[in-house]
Amino acid sequence: ATDHPAPKRLGQGRILYDGGLHTLVGEPESGKSVLAYQWMIDVMRSGGRCVLLDEEAGPYDAMGKLQALGLTRDLAQHLTYLQPRGRNLDRLANEFHEVVGHDCKMLVVDSMAAVLATAGKEENSNADVTEFVNKVLLPLAKGRGVAVVVIDHKTKGTTGERYSRGASAKLGIVDMSIEVEATTPFSRDQDGLLKLTCHKDRFGYTGRGFTWQAKVGTTGGLHLEIGRWGEEGVRALVGSMMRAEQDKKNNLCARILQ
Repeated sequence: ATDHPAPKRLGQGRILYDGGLHTLVGEPESGKSVLAYQWMIDVMRSGGRCVLLDEEAGPYDAMGKLQALGLTRDLAQHLTYLQPRGRNLDRLANEFHEVVGHDCKMLVVDSMAAVLATAGKEENSNADVTEFVNKVLLPLAKGRGVAVVVIDHKTKGTTGERYSRGASAKLGIVDMSIEVEATTPFSRDQDGLLKLTCHKDRFGYTGRGFTWQAKVGTTGGLHLEIGRWGEEGVRALVGSMMRAEQDKKNNLCARILQ
């Protein structure tokens, strides 16, 4: 209906919602932060301002990944980076909201466990999680239209399960929850493949269980290409990666034999 237009989507793959509260969940080294940072780069390239609340990775890791993804001096003017300080956001919610401001397009929080801990909240408590999200994050998403993306962890070996580590309220309170799995692990000089699975979409535009793929490329800098998951496409991508790896080995052998 014209009085209820479809929510605006943003970032590669048009997955995120303007004014939506999202979680990216996955095991360690599954590509969650790289995916979130790519979406920030997309938003900044379109002229939007982003805020990265980092209470886990630290500036060396966070800024290194952002620069590898294409963060330039000009783009950095659209980024507010808050490095780890052990902030109690339950006590400093108003000040935090002032820093985010009214012109922020996207906020990335790394990570849920870290900001709950520094706020003195118990990750396994539904009451604590709900109170924190309602006070700190929802006012930014629902009150200011910020696309909020929270990085959250899963216990190793729980890939495919809907719930992240800790309280079940984490899934209940968010608008969208996406699991990230590195089906082909990647590094700074090794291409890889991520599988993104939708475990919840409150708005109903993405079905539960819907999957996307994110090809992680390293040629000319780190970059992601996000599209719909498909068996044929995956076979082609994996085959391409295997051929590229074999080419590297062949070139190395050729140089050794010269």
